[in-house]
Amino acid sequence: MLASFHYLLTCAANELGMLEDATEAILNLRNVQVRFVPSKSDQQQLQPKFFGTRFYCKVVIPLPDHMFSRLPVNGASIRIIPIFFNVGIDHHASIARMFGPFSTSAFENVLNRDSFNKLKAYVEESAKYLPDDIPDMLRSLKNAVFSNKPKNVDIFAYSENICRRAFGIKVTGCKSAKDRTSMAFTVEQAQLLIDNHEVPSKYNQHVLNEFRSNGTSIENAYQNTGIRAYAFSYLQLLTFPELYRAQPGTYGNVQT
Repeated sequence: MLASFHYLLTCAANELGMLEDATEAILNLRNVQVRFVPSKSDQQQLQPKFFGTRFYCKVVIPLPDHMFSRLPVNGASIRIIPIFFNVGIDHHASIARMFGPFSTSAFENVLNRDSFNKLKAYVEESAKYLPDDIPDMLRSLKNAVFSNKPKNVDIFAYSENICRRAFGIKVTGCKSAKDRTSMAFTVEQAQLLIDNHEVPSKYNQHVLNEFRSNGTSIENAYQNTGIRAYAFSYLQLLTFPELYRAQPGTYGNVQT
C-alpha cells in the first residue's frame, strides 16, 4: 500500500531537525506489515495488536466477518511503501536556498529525488494493477522534482494525483499541522472539487477562501491557539506560492 507524506518544513534551524527525524520515522514504515484477520469476539474487542521491533513490525487488525469476507485475498498481508516529499514555502525557506548547493535545502532535493525514484519503482512493479495514465503523471512529477525550481509545489499536485490513482493514502504536515498544513490541504480540496465535481476552475480562489475562512482548518487553529486565525504575517505570506497565501482577515500574529 502506497503511503505518501507531504511536508512543508524548512531546511533550516529547528525545522531541519524535525525534517530529519520525520524522514527516519516515515521511511521506517517500510518495515511494517499490516494483516487483517477474522475477529473471534464481539465488536467491542476489535483492537489491533502489534508484534516485533522497529526493524520489523506486524500489525494485526481483526475485522468482523462481513468486512473480512470483502477482502480480495482473505488474510493477506499489506506491505507499506512510504514516500516522503518536502517543499519549504516560507521566508525561512527562501533564505535557506540562498547558499546554492552548499545550503541546507540540498537535503530537500535529495529527499524528493529519492522519493521519486521509490515511487517510480513502485509504479513499475505494480503497473498491471494500476490505471494506464499513471506513467504520464509520473513523467510530470519527474520534471517537477528535478527542475530545481524554488518552492515547487507542483511536486505536491502531481504526487497527490498519483497517490490517489494508485489507491494510496496521503498525509500532509508541517511544524504545527495547522497553518501551512491548512494552506496545503485546502489547495488539494479545491482541486478535487474542480476535477471531480464540475466546479469551474475560475472559482478556485473563491473556493480556497471559503475553505480557509469557514472550514475545519480555521477551527483547528482555534482549538490550538484560542484564536480563529492562522499564524502568518503579511510579509511572510508574500514569500509563499500564490495559492498557499491565506486571505486577509484570516491571519495574524498569533501563537504558532
